[in-house]
Amino acid sequence: MGKSSRKHSSRKPDVEILELKEDRIVFALSKTDLSMVNALRRVIIAETPTLAIDFLDMKVNTSVLNDEFIAHRVGLIPLVSSNEHEFNYGRDCDCADYCEKCSVLFALDVTNNTSENIEVTSNHLINVSPTAKQRQVKPFGGFGDDDEPILLAKLGPGSQLKFSAIAKKGFGKEHAKFQPCSICTFQQESEIQINHSVMDTLNEHQMKKFVESCPYKAFQYDQHGKQVTVEQYTNCTNSCECLSCAKGMGFPDLIKIVPKLNKFIFTVETVGSLPPAEVVVRALGHLSEKIKTLKTAVQTLGEDTMEE
Repeated sequence: MGKSSRKHSSRKPDVEILELKEDRIVFALSKTDLSMVNALRRVIIAETPTLAIDFLDMKVNTSVLNDEFIAHRVGLIPLVSSNEHEFNYGRDCDCADYCEKCSVLFALDVTNNTSENIEVTSNHLINVSPTAKQRQVKPFGGFGDDDEPILLAKLGPGSQLKFSAIAKKGFGKEHAKFQPCSICTFQQESEIQINHSVMDTLNEHQMKKFVESCPYKAFQYDQHGKQVTVEQYTNCTNSCECLSCAKGMGFPDLIKIVPKLNKFIFTVETVGSLPPAEVVVRALGHLSEKIKTLKTAVQTLGEDTMEE
C-alpha cells in the first residue's frame, strides 16, 4: 500500500479572550472548524471531572422535606474541585467503599432551638475529612459578597436535620451534578455588510432609529459624517432586531449578516467548582489526550493492516 502524497497542514487555532470574569469567560476561536469547536463544548460539559456529593446517610430528618428531596439538593451543591486530579475515580480505587484517595467526608447537624423557622444552607455542610488534601474540597461560597448560600431546607421549631455525606470524583456523562458549568455555548461570529447605496437614502432620524434598534450595539451613528458604521458584530445574527427594524422601514436589503465559517465565539459560565478559565484549559487537555489516543490507535491499526 503506497503512501498518499497529499500534504495536510496542521490546524493551529488562534484564541482571543473577549471577557473574563469570576464566573464567566468569553473567547473567540479562529482558524478552526465546527467539528473541533463542538468537540471542545462536549468535553467541557460531559468529560471535565469535578467532585460532588455521591452518597448521603440520613441520620435524623424531622423537616417537612423527605430524605430523597434533601439528598438531591445536597448532591447539586458545587464543591471546590481545583485539586480533583489528586483523587481517584471510585471505580478505579482499590478500597472497599471509600478512602482518602477517592473520597471526601462531610457532615451536617442542625437543630432549631428557636421559636421561629430557620434556614439550613450549604454553609452548614462541614468537611470532616482527616487529610489536608481532602479538606481543600468545600462547598462553593459564591461569586461575591451579595451571593447567598444554597438553601437546603427550612426547619421549624424543634426540628432537626442530621446526616453524613461522601463526595466522589466524576464527570457530566455520569450525572449532571458533576458538570463544571451552567452554560457552555458557541456561535459563529457574524460579519455585517452594509448596503451603503441603500443606507445613503435614509434620513438622519431613520439612521438613528436603525442604530438604536440593535440590542448588541453593533452599529454607531457618525454625527459628523452622517453615516452608519459597524462598531462590533460579535453577537449579531439573522434574527437580530436591527433586521426587523430595517424591514419595517421598507429597506429589507439595508444590511446582510453572514456567519464566518472559521471563527466562533465561545461562552462558558461556571457553577463555582472550577474557575471558568480552568474549565476550558482542563477540557483542552482532555481533548488533546483523546486525540492522541485516537491517533495511536489508528497508527497501530494501520501497521497491523500493512503487515497482513
